[in-house]
Amino acid sequence: MKNRLCLNKEIYCIDNIKQAVVDYQKIASIDVCEDEKHFYCDFKETLYDVDLTINEFENYVIGSMFK
Repeated sequence: MKNRLCLNKEIYCIDNIKQAVVDYQKIASIDVCEDEKHFYCDFKETLYDVDLTINEFENYVIGSMFK
């Protein structure tokens, strides 16, 4: 799916992802689901280009992991 970001559970924390979804609520509608090994973020109704939004969201999550 083009509007989906896949994040490995060995690297990413669900708490950081959930906080980023809240922080991004004015920029995009993001649904999070998961399977055994990954978190999936599905982007809908993005204010900006969806690819740019996904890339910036991932960077935001990464940055939040080191605060």
